[in-house]
Amino acid sequence: MPKISIVIPFYNSEKYLYNCIKSILNQTCKDIEIICVDDGSSDSSKDIIYSFQDKRIRYFYTENKGVSYARNIGIKQVKGKYLLFVDSDDWIEPNTCDCLLSAMEKNNPDILFFRYRYHKEGEYRIIDYSDSKECRKFKTKPLPFANISNSVLLLNYVIWNKFYNVNYLKENKIMFNECFNFSEDMLFSIYLFSKNPEIMMIDEVLYNYRITENSSSNLSYKEMFDSLFKIYNYSIAQDYYKNQFKVFVDNIFLKMCIYIYNRFIYIKDNQDIILQVEKAINLIKSQKNINVYNSFRYRKLVYIVIYNKMLKILKHKLCIF
Repeated sequence: MPKISIVIPFYNSEKYLYNCIKSILNQTCKDIEIICVDDGSSDSSKDIIYSFQDKRIRYFYTENKGVSYARNIGIKQVKGKYLLFVDSDDWIEPNTCDCLLSAMEKNNPDILFFRYRYHKEGEYRIIDYSDSKECRKFKTKPLPFANISNSVLLLNYVIWNKFYNVNYLKENKIMFNECFNFSEDMLFSIYLFSKNPEIMMIDEVLYNYRITENSSSNLSYKEMFDSLFKIYNYSIAQDYYKNQFKVFVDNIFLKMCIYIYNRFIYIKDNQDIILQVEKAINLIKSQKNINVYNSFRYRKLVYIVIYNKMLKILKHKLCIF
């Protein structure tokens, strides 16, 4: 049985898939399996998979049902003790699996965080974590999520900068909600953290995230906000939405609202985006979470609305006069 299972969901990924899989096959740690889940591709992605002729690669095909469905297929097929997700247009460092395996076996956390790079148009930026006193605590030993949630708020909730203990996922029945294919990793992480896992972090930069036109969903801002509101309403209806975890969920929601706004701010008529931001503010207000009202994310959304309303008034006056 392999020590590490690596799940790669993909859809029409012929442009980058070869380099992605090559980076995994070139790992210094050879005790791995690569689970490739084809979400109904119509390009040459399947041919690329079979061109490697490596017994560690397992290929699964499904009709196009979205990335959440594809990842769940991968999770169900896992044979390894530990799990890593890799997106098909990204790649990992040659020592990634060795570093993760060493830290996991030495410290035995449920989830291991690591650092990564953003790559765009030949340039890259290393994503760093806060070096606060609280953050340093879980760099030296695993800590329950409930003890470190304030620091985890500073971390990215994406799924591919984490190394998972498979038994923990299975025991807690942690899967992707197949109703969502935008911000699905947000909901996955919320549910995962609600189980209060023991978390540890290592400083190594092990993952390379490629920013392309397809890195984000092709949905419109309206569709993105609609999906985000559904996820948020779903989350606040759950038993885990309380106390400190409530702050965590609200902050992730606010962070995604800011992301969508920033992505679409430059379109010609962005007034409807402002209405979506106002709706997000009202959703947060309805939960009466005083701790979040003072957060910089909430204040930023309020500022966005006020600024754009003033700008609209100014433009209107300039047009009149």
